[in-house]
Amino acid sequence: MPKTIVTTENVISKLGQDIETLRDPRYGYIRAGLPRFAAFFGRDSCIVSWQLIDHDPSIAHRTIELLAQLQGKKVDNISEEEPGKIVHEWHPNPSEYKSSPWPLPYYGSVDSTPLFIYLCGLYYEKSVDTEWLVKYWPHIESALEWCQNFGDFDGDTLLEYERKNPAGLMHQGWKDSRMDHLGLKPPIELVEVQGYYYAALREAAEFALMLKDETLAKRLASRSEKLKAICLKEFWISDKNFFAIALSESKFPNERISSNPGHLLFSGILDGEDDKIEAVVKRLFQDDMWTPYGIRTHAESNPDFNPMSY
Repeated sequence: MPKTIVTTENVISKLGQDIETLRDPRYGYIRAGLPRFAAFFGRDSCIVSWQLIDHDPSIAHRTIELLAQLQGKKVDNISEEEPGKIVHEWHPNPSEYKSSPWPLPYYGSVDSTPLFIYLCGLYYEKSVDTEWLVKYWPHIESALEWCQNFGDFDGDTLLEYERKNPAGLMHQGWKDSRMDHLGLKPPIELVEVQGYYYAALREAAEFALMLKDETLAKRLASRSEKLKAICLKEFWISDKNFFAIALSESKFPNERISSNPGHLLFSGILDGEDDKIEAVVKRLFQDDMWTPYGIRTHAESNPDFNPMSY
């Protein structure tokens, strides 16, 4: 057999084909996966949109448009919808999709809302479309209000979650599951979500300045600084020289090593904290986290590490 030579051009070409295969032909968003998850997921769609924003900003544009249309308007504990909340999961043709124990659209996600705000910021930076900003600003404001009024239901500035539907997702961050595989008692504050929220507040403060609302801009900037101080104080584990994955009901930090703190690196919440940035990067590249395939989500050295489990 002739030997296949893998080149950068081949990889780029294949990635382009995969993007087009995953792009929904009607709505233009990137579906979460094929064949089992050919649906619209708030978190996933925001992440892939910002990853591809230099390649094709229209993906972010269409994604934001649909997320805004599906944005929560009322309180519904079965679907976990709340005013301003960004959807977790939706399908244009539910009967063609996998069976779910919750109705669609379903809103059981703590991070899709701050990620939506952050994506809006990235899209504006790319498009510099002021008319677009004016049109979507009410949706951004509504998402900010959800973060403060529903996402931070204990009033400590940190975003947390606790499912409203007993059949819904037990865990509602990117390691979501109906199972309690994280061993945390809700309400739960995930470390990476605080980074997303910080980035969202900073982007929204810039928007407020552009729209001549200096009072709101100052309030959002002040909240972001308060969030940063609390996050650094509550999640940092000095003897581990690393961040906890989460705080649970007891407020006792979970000391297992995971890749979750790595998400803080892009958010800006560690700006000016060079020692913590260096510590996070070094820890992610230790042998129990780094593999030939990339960074583990859960360290091999953790007592509950199981390569065959979810």
